[in-house]
Amino acid sequence: MSQNIGSVIADTNLGQIEGNISDGVMSFLGVPYAARFTDDSRFEPPEPVQPWEGIASAVEEGPIPPQRPSRLASVMGDFELPYDENCLTLNIWTL
Repeated sequence: MSQNIGSVIADTNLGQIEGNISDGVMSFLGVPYAARFTDDSRFEPPEPVQPWEGIASAVEEGPIPPQRPSRLASVMGDFELPYDENCLTLNIWTL
C-alpha cells in the first residue's frame, strides 16, 4: 500500500522546488531544463533557465511534445495528456 507522506522541498542551483514524497521516494515533476522558446527562437539551441524567487511547484508532469494520434488507441484506448511545443521539462524520482 502506498503511503503519501506529503511534500518535500529541494534546493537547486536555480532556486527551490517543491515535490512529493511517497514511500520514501521523492518526485519532482515538470522541472524545466531549458527556457521556454518563442516563435522566433523555435529552431535555435535552447536558452538556460533563469533563476527564480520563492518555491517553484514540481508536483505535476510537464506537457508532452505534440504527436500524431496513436494507432494503438483502438486497442489500448485514448489517454489525454497535455501537449505543448514548450515541453523541455524533466520528471525526477530519487530516494
